[in-house]
Amino acid sequence: MSSKIPDTLYPVVVVQDRYQGVYSGGAWLCVAAADTMEGQLHRASWVLKFGPGSDDLTAAIFWATAPSWIASGRTPELAIDSLLAKVSDHTLE
Repeated sequence: MSSKIPDTLYPVVVVQDRYQGVYSGGAWLCVAAADTMEGQLHRASWVLKFGPGSDDLTAAIFWATAPSWIASGRTPELAIDSLLAKVSDHTLE
């Protein structure tokens, strides 16, 4: 990892992309503030079941308008770097 993750983004979770980058552009996903609730689940669980981890159509739609709290990369380190670049002001939507 080339950059320090700011405290405002913790906890950060990195998981493999179900679709191996077909929709996200990267084989790994990085989720910021992974303990924040999205509906009834924490983001870390939500991304595995819904959005990017759901069926093909839902995953494609999710990535077309992906929120700032998730990013992808070819490697876990690149997914983290992508997230840091996406939230360079260290704020999440």
